[in-house]
Amino acid sequence: MHRLTIALLVFSSHALSQTTLVKAGRLLDTADGSYRTNQGILIDGGIIQQVGPYDAVRTAAPKSAALIDLGGLTVLPGLIDCHAHLLTALPDKMNGADGLILTIAKLTPSKRALLGAQMAKEDLEAGFTIVRNVGHSGIDGDVALRDAINNRWVPGPRILATARKIAPHGGQALPVEPAVLDALLKQEYLTASNPDEGRRAVLENMRVGVDWIKVVVDEWRTLTLDTLKAVVEEAHRSGLKVAAHATSKLGIQVAIDSGVDSIEHGDDATEQQFQEMRAKGNYLVPTLWPAELAVRWPGLVAVDAPRRLVNMDA
Repeated sequence: MHRLTIALLVFSSHALSQTTLVKAGRLLDTADGSYRTNQGILIDGGIIQQVGPYDAVRTAAPKSAALIDLGGLTVLPGLIDCHAHLLTALPDKMNGADGLILTIAKLTPSKRALLGAQMAKEDLEAGFTIVRNVGHSGIDGDVALRDAINNRWVPGPRILATARKIAPHGGQALPVEPAVLDALLKQEYLTASNPDEGRRAVLENMRVGVDWIKVVVDEWRTLTLDTLKAVVEEAHRSGLKVAAHATSKLGIQVAIDSGVDSIEHGDDATEQQFQEMRAKGNYLVPTLWPAELAVRWPGLVAVDAPRRLVNMDA
C-alpha cells in the first residue's frame, strides 16, 4: 500500500505538468471487471489520451513523454467519495452533533479550510479523485477548497461543493442553548420555513458558487413538502442537483415526492420507497458503517460522519 501511495503522488504531479506514459503491470477494465496485464496509459494535459497494450501505447507516445514504470502494481480508475465532510473533524468517542459543535466553536474558518486541505490530500492519496462534500463547511469553505485545488494551490481531488445545508428553522439537531444557537447556525445552515425562503436559500448558495444543493429532510427535522419542492425547482432551473439528508420513513417520502436527485443515508426506507426511487430516478447514497462506530446520545444516533465510501449507483 505504501508503494501504491507513492505511485499515485508521482503520477498526479507528472500528469498535470507534461505528457506522461505510465506502464502498469495490471489495469482494471471496469467494463467487464477483468484485469489486463502489461498496459500503457498515455496522459497529456492531465487527460488520459490512450489506454492499451504497453508496446502499442509507447509507439504512439511522443519521445519526450515522461515514463512512470509502476512495475507489478495494479492501476484502477479513481474512486468517488459521494458523501464527505472534509472541513469537519470528528474526535474519537464523540457523536456527530457534538463533534460539529466543537468544530464550529473552536476552529476559525481559516483553520477549517486548512483542515479541509489536509483531508482532501489524504483522500487523493487514498485513490479518491472526486469528492462530493455535502455540507458542514463553515459557510463556503468547501467552495474555497475546490477553487484552491482547481488552481493547483493545494493537492486534492475534484470537489463538488454544497456550502451550507438548507434546513428548517433551528437547523439540524444542534443541542445547544438558545442564546448561542443563531451564531452556530449561521456557520452551517441556511434556514427556510416557506417556499420563498427556500428559493432565497438556493440563490444564496448559488451566489457563492456551489455545485450541488444539500437539504435536511427528516421526521423530527424536516423542510415542508411545498418548501422542498420550491428548493428543487429553483435548483433545477439553474442546472443544480439536490441531495437530501433523509433517514426516517417520513423524511424519505418527502424527499421522493419533492423530486430531489439523491437521498443520503435512507436508513428506514421501505421496499415500496425503493421501488418509487427507482421509478423516479432518485439515487440512494447509503452511509454504511459498523454499528460499534455509532455513538449515541439521549434520543439520537449519530448517523453522519466526516468520511464515507459509498456507491452512487446503489
